[in-house]
Amino acid sequence: MKTQDTLNTNTNAEILDNQDLNSETQEITTIDETPFAIVKIKEGYIGVIGNHRITEPYLNKELLEKELKNFSWNRVTQVIWAVVEKFKNNLNE
Repeated sequence: MKTQDTLNTNTNAEILDNQDLNSETQEITTIDETPFAIVKIKEGYIGVIGNHRITEPYLNKELLEKELKNFSWNRVTQVIWAVVEKFKNNLNE
C-alpha cells in the first residue's frame, strides 16, 4: 500500500483494508465533538475518519481517544487528505 511517493503514517491517512473491518471488528466508538472514531481490531484500537485509518494500533483505547482529541497539524493534514480522497472518489463514480 505504501510507496516511496507516499508520506509516512505520521502525516498521512490510509484507506482501511477490508481485513481491518472484517468480522473480527468488535466495536466502533465515535468521539464526541470530533470527526473521528475508534475501531477495535485484533491488534488493539485504531483511529479512523470515515473509512480512512489515521493512526497506528494502540493497546489503550483511552490513550488513543486522548490523542485524537488533541489538536495537531498532523491531524489537520490527515483530515484534509481524507476529505480530498472522498471528493476524488465521488468524482470518479
